[in-house]
Amino acid sequence: MSRSAQTCALGAAIAGAVVAGKPAESVAILSANGKPANSVRTNEEVMPGVTVKEVQRGYVLLSEGGVVKRVELPEKAKRK
Repeated sequence: MSRSAQTCALGAAIAGAVVAGKPAESVAILSANGKPANSVRTNEEVMPGVTVKEVQRGYVLLSEGGVVKRVELPEKAKRK
């Protein structure tokens, strides 16, 4: 996990995001459980029980058991 990734309470490290014109095509770049980073589309599971609900320019919304948590992207990953 790089120093530019932000780890959330769910154990996923957010490294970046690609926001598409269609929300379903947006992608979060993150890793979970110490594994290498992967791209995960909206509504896909990051790890069992944790789903990417929304990808925005400065944050990603993750859902675990119906509880949605906002995770801010690290400053280095945000476009200026």
